[in-house]
Amino acid sequence: MFDVALFANVFEHIPPGERDVSLREIYRVLKSGGVVVGQLPNPYFPIESHSRLPFMGWLPDKWQHRYWKLTPVSWEHDFYVVTIKHLKQTAQRAGFEVVHVRNFNYPPDAIPSSVRWAARLLERPMRYMPWSWQFVLVRPA
Repeated sequence: MFDVALFANVFEHIPPGERDVSLREIYRVLKSGGVVVGQLPNPYFPIESHSRLPFMGWLPDKWQHRYWKLTPVSWEHDFYVVTIKHLKQTAQRAGFEVVHVRNFNYPPDAIPSSVRWAARLLERPMRYMPWSWQFVLVRPA
């Protein structure tokens, strides 16, 4: 049995039909009072985090696979559009208590200097449209 499970940038890679089973398994292997700490990228952020292409998450799945061919990354499209709402619902069905969710954006100083101006310009809108969400789930005692 484990005290903590790290679930960072994983949920969006789990096929829809396997999400409930996945979180139930994490619940099963956690000790009572154990926590899941994680992060989930926002699929609706203007620059999609996996492909680095604009508005990828806004497209239907079939179009995403075509659009993916323009990506500068070397791996295949292997993720789904999921939001923090999906994660919370799935976690609650598995028996978890959602104890913390917050928007996460990298601070401008962590952004490459050549585009830091854009990060500073977008700081305010990114409060409402974050790059990702961080969360903590607890298996009740």
